[in-house]
Amino acid sequence: MAVKLLQNAITKLSSRLSLRTVLIVPLMLQIFGTVGLVGYLSFKSGQQAVDDVAVQLRQEISNRVQHYMQDYLEAPHLINKINANAIRLGILDVSNVKDTKFLERYFTQQIQVFNSVSYICVANEQGGMIGASRQNNRTLNVYSTENFARGNFAIYTADNSGNRKQLLSLTQNYDTRTRPWYITPVQAGKPTWSEIYTYVGEDNMGISAGLPFYDSTGKLKGVLATDLVISQISTFLQRIRVGESGTIFVVERSGLLVASSASEKRFFLNQNHQKARRVKATESTVPLVQNTAKYLVERFGNFNNISGSQQIDFTIERQRHFLQLTSLKDGRGIDWLIVVVVPEADFLKQIHANTRTTIFLCIIALIVAISICILTVRWITDPILRLNQSAKVLARGEWNQTVNIERSDELGELAKSFNSMTCQVQTSFNEMKALNEALSRSEKRFQMIAQVTNDAIWDWDLLTDYAWWNAGIQTIFGYTVNEIHPYTNWWYERIHPEDRERVILGTPHVLDANNAEQFWSAEYRFRRADGSYTYVADRGFVIRDDHGKPIRMIGGMTDITQRKQAQELLADYNRTLKQQVAEQTVELAREKKFLQVIIDRIPVMITLYEANGRIQFVNRELEQCLGWSSVELEKIDLLAECCPDLEQRQQVLEHMLGATEKWLDIKIRTKDGRYIDTSWANIRLSNGINIGIGQDISNRKRAEETSILEERNRMAREIHDTLAQAFTGILLHVGAATQVLIDDLEATQAHLEMINELAQTGLAEARRSVAALRPQLLEDGSLHNALHRLVTQMRAATDTAMIYEIKGTAYPLPNEVENNLLRIAQEALTNAIKYADACEIRVEIVYENTQCILRVKDDGLGFGVGSIPRVGGFGLLGMSERAENIGAQLTIGSQPGQGTEIVVIINRD
Repeated sequence: MAVKLLQNAITKLSSRLSLRTVLIVPLMLQIFGTVGLVGYLSFKSGQQAVDDVAVQLRQEISNRVQHYMQDYLEAPHLINKINANAIRLGILDVSNVKDTKFLERYFTQQIQVFNSVSYICVANEQGGMIGASRQNNRTLNVYSTENFARGNFAIYTADNSGNRKQLLSLTQNYDTRTRPWYITPVQAGKPTWSEIYTYVGEDNMGISAGLPFYDSTGKLKGVLATDLVISQISTFLQRIRVGESGTIFVVERSGLLVASSASEKRFFLNQNHQKARRVKATESTVPLVQNTAKYLVERFGNFNNISGSQQIDFTIERQRHFLQLTSLKDGRGIDWLIVVVVPEADFLKQIHANTRTTIFLCIIALIVAISICILTVRWITDPILRLNQSAKVLARGEWNQTVNIERSDELGELAKSFNSMTCQVQTSFNEMKALNEALSRSEKRFQMIAQVTNDAIWDWDLLTDYAWWNAGIQTIFGYTVNEIHPYTNWWYERIHPEDRERVILGTPHVLDANNAEQFWSAEYRFRRADGSYTYVADRGFVIRDDHGKPIRMIGGMTDITQRKQAQELLADYNRTLKQQVAEQTVELAREKKFLQVIIDRIPVMITLYEANGRIQFVNRELEQCLGWSSVELEKIDLLAECCPDLEQRQQVLEHMLGATEKWLDIKIRTKDGRYIDTSWANIRLSNGINIGIGQDISNRKRAEETSILEERNRMAREIHDTLAQAFTGILLHVGAATQVLIDDLEATQAHLEMINELAQTGLAEARRSVAALRPQLLEDGSLHNALHRLVTQMRAATDTAMIYEIKGTAYPLPNEVENNLLRIAQEALTNAIKYADACEIRVEIVYENTQCILRVKDDGLGFGVGSIPRVGGFGLLGMSERAENIGAQLTIGSQPGQGTEIVVIINRD
C-alpha cells in the first residue's frame, strides 16, 4: 500500500515538472548516490583488505616459523641416533680414554655436515666429555675433559680436520653429570630435550638433545648430546619481516622467553657471573612483547591454557593489534608457543592515503558529471520538445504533419520514423495482435509440458556442492519444500544403504578431469518421505570448463519401480519358461530324427563342430562327397586327411574358427586320394557350436576355366580384326604416299588423311579391346617407374606441388597387384587435385622385406572419415574394393582442415 502511495505521489509530482527537470533531477541523485557509494565502498574495502592481509600474513608467518622450528629441532636427535648406532657397531670407541682426539676429529667433521647444530659431544658416567662446536663467527672448536673424566675442561680452536690449535679456556673441576643436559635424558631413559641453559664462559643459551646409551647388559655408559644455540632461532626470526613494527617471539609454557625477532637479553647473570636468571615474556624490554604477554596472561590465566592455533585481535593503548598463537610440540619435551603480533597501523598508512585520493577524485568526477549531465539533457530534450509539438498536431488528426530534424543520431531517425508512422500504425497493430496470440499459445504449450513431466530434475554445482531440485522431487517422493535441502548430502543419505557405496564410487570416475566421458547413469533405490524405497534410474550430463575440469552436472531421476516389478515378473516367467523348455526337450528329441532325415537330403555338405575343431555331426551328402562314413569320421582326423598340406590346413582351421560367414574355395582330398574343388562357409551359433556348409564346385571350376579360355580366344580375334587390320591399312597408305610424295602433293595429302583416320580407328578399337588388360603406363616399365611417369604427367597439368619418393630396393609384384596399386594411386591423385585444394601432394612407395607400402598424402581441406564422400568415378569406395581384391590393407586418415592420407599395405608373399 505504501509503495502504491509513493508511486502515485511520484507520478503526480513528475506530471507537474518539465522534461528537463525530470531528466536532470534523477540523474543528479544517481550521480550523488554513486559517488557517495563508491567512496563508502572504497573505505570499507580498505578496512576489509587490512583484515584479510593481516589474517594471511599472521598465518603465513606462523606456518613458516613452525616449519623451520620443526626441522631445526629434528636435526639434533638424528645426529644422536647416528652416533649411537656408530658406538653400538664399534665404529666409535668411547672406552679408550687415552686417545680422545679421534672423537674430536669425528665430531668436527660431523658438525660441518649439519649446519643447524652448534655442539656435538659424548659424555660418560665418569663425568668426562668430548665434543666439537661451531661459534657464531663460523670458527670451529674442540673441547674435552682430561682423560675423559671429571676434571679440567679445555676448549681449543680447531682446523677443518678437527686438529687442536690454540687453547681458548680452561675450567677446573668440570663434571658433566651435574649438567642439566646430562641429567634430563638419564632420568627419562629415552631421547629428550634438556631445559634451556646458559653456556659456560659464553653469553648465550642453548638446549641440548640428549640420548642415553647402554652396554649389552643394560648398564648406563653415558649420554650423546647435540646442542642448538637459541640465538640462531632469534636470528631466523629477525630475518622475517612482520609489517613495519610487528614482532615474533617464542615462549615456554612457564612464560620464559625463548627467542624473539627483537634484539633483547633473554637472561641476566648475577654479580658473580655464575648464576643466570632467564627473562619472562612479561618482563621483556620490548614494549610490544611485554604488552602482548601481559594480555595473554590476563586473558588465559597462564600460557598452559593456550592450545592449538588461534587468531586474536586486541587493543594496546587504543591501537588495534593482530595476534596469531601457534603451539609447537615434538613429543620429546618441547612444548613452546609461537606468538606473532602485528599492529594495525602498519597497514593503514597507505589505506588512508588511498582514501583521501579517492575522495578527491570523486569530487572532481561529480563536478564533471553534473556539467555533462546538464548539457546532455539539453541536447536530448530540444528535439523531443519539437517532436512533442508535432505529435500534438498529429493527435488532432492532421496526418500530413511532418517533423524536420537535421540530425543523424537516434532522434533524427526518430523523426524519420515519425513521418512514416501514420501509415504503419494500423499494420503494426494487426501484426502485434497476431504475435500476442502466438505467444499465448506458446506459453500454454510450455505449461502443459511442465505439468506432464514426471522426472525429478536436478542441477548440481560441483564447485559449491549446491544442488537444485524441481517440483518433481516433491511429486514423486512426497517430500515437502522444507524437507528438501540444497546439498548432495541430503541425496546421499536417502540412497538405500546397500546401493549407496556403489553409486558413490561410480561418481568420481565420470568427474575425473582426465576422463572425457560426459554421461553418468545409475539405478538404485531412493527413500520416499514415508520411509519406503522406490527404484529410480538417475542420469546426468557433465559440463566442463575450457580445461576439461567438471564444474556442473545436470540430470533427472525417473521412477522405474514399475519397470523393476516387470523385470521380476519377467524373471518368474523365465523360470516357468525354463521348466517348459525342459518338458519340451523330450519332444525336440523326437523331432531331431525328423530333422536328420531332412538334413541328409539337402544337396550340400553340412557339418557341426565345436570351437576346438572336434566334429559332432555330418550329413549324408558330406559322406558321399568325401567317401568316409560317419562311423569312420569319428576315428580319424578329418581335417588332416582332407588337407595334408600343413599351411593349407592352418588356413582352413582359421577360417573354421573365425566363422566369418564368407566362402572359402579350397581343394580337399577324398578317401580315395582324389582332389576336388570345394567352397565352404562357417556360421557360429549362440551356444558356441559352429556349422560348416560346403559345396562341390569342381564342375563350376571347370566351367570357369573354359570361360577364361573362350575369353582369351575372343580377345585374340578382336585384336586381329581391329589392330592388325588397322595397321595393315596404315602401312599400305604409307607406301602409296611415299611413291607420290614428290610428283602429286594432293594425292599425298589424301593418303595422309586416310592414315590419320585409320590410326584413330585403330586406337579406339585398341582401347575398347584392352581396357581390362595391363595399363599402358605399366607396359613400359615397373610399378615405381609407372608411378613416376604418372606424377610427372599430372604435375604438368596443375600448379599443385607434387613430390614423388621411392624407398628401399624395388622388386616386381604380381601383375594384378601392380595394376590395382597404380589405379589406386591414380584415383588418389585425381581426388587430391580436384577436391582437396591442396598446396602439396606427396606420393611415396616403400619396398620392405615383407611388405610393400603405397602412401599418397596431401595438406588439403580433409574430411570426416566417419562419413567418407563418394566422389565421381572410381571414388574412395572403389579404392577399398581394389585393395580388398588383392588382399591389401587400405587406411584412409583425414580430419577437416588437416589434409588426407591414403595408405595401402600389401604383403610381399
